[in-house]
Amino acid sequence: MKTRYLFALIIILQFVSQLVDACGCYGQGSCYANGTLKSGPRPADTPGQIPCDPFNSPVAVCDCCPACNSCAQLFSGCLRPFVKFDVSLQPPVPHAYAFNRPITPSVVTSVSFPGNLGTSFIEVCLDKSLPKGLVLAQTSDFRWVLSGTPIETLPLTYYNVLVKGSVGYLGMGWFALSVTGACS
Repeated sequence: MKTRYLFALIIILQFVSQLVDACGCYGQGSCYANGTLKSGPRPADTPGQIPCDPFNSPVAVCDCCPACNSCAQLFSGCLRPFVKFDVSLQPPVPHAYAFNRPITPSVVTSVSFPGNLGTSFIEVCLDKSLPKGLVLAQTSDFRWVLSGTPIETLPLTYYNVLVKGSVGYLGMGWFALSVTGACS
């Protein structure tokens, strides 16, 4: 009798686990760039054998759990089919900031999430460094805010913003900015 209950419990747990949209970190190399879970043993990680471009790699180089990938992995293409292009900064970033003048802070947002959920993310990544004096940092209320006072000039530069939201959410957007007006 106990064997039947145990068997039924195992069947139920397997069914429920397929319905829950959650994941733990499976580990580097558990997934191909397109999100397909790799099956079978993982090949040895010998330097020089794994190409840096995950789209052209026959080896799984991504983690199947989106939030478990590093910013570098995600910017290089890991799980690209799952990225929603719905991220922006509010208020929008003006294309030109004045040197040594405080900027109006802008909050990273996603239209996929209503209200405060659209501003609370696990991590926000930029594809390049901001000019000195500007930061993109998480506040005590879990919002990610671009703020500061630029102290170096910068020609018009485009930034890609990648957001790790809930366990299964990846969002992306972009903004452009320049810093002008410094005396030589």
